[in-house]
Amino acid sequence: MRRMVMMTDDAMTAIVGLFDEGVAKMARWQLATCSSLQQHSKASSQNTLREEGDLDRARKPSGEAREQ
Repeated sequence: MRRMVMMTDDAMTAIVGLFDEGVAKMARWQLATCSSLQQHSKASSQNTLREEGDLDRARKPSGEAREQ
């Protein structure tokens, strides 16, 4: 047989407050992590593009257009 537990408004407010605080902490952590990953990804992409540009310049004869 189940018993129903009645919660007071204060108890419910405390539970909701703790939940909201936990959600807020998780959101701040997620935002910081995403921001950090985006910065790392952007820097990595710029390095890759720079390296590819260096390789393209090294493959082309200087001053001549490559014709095939």
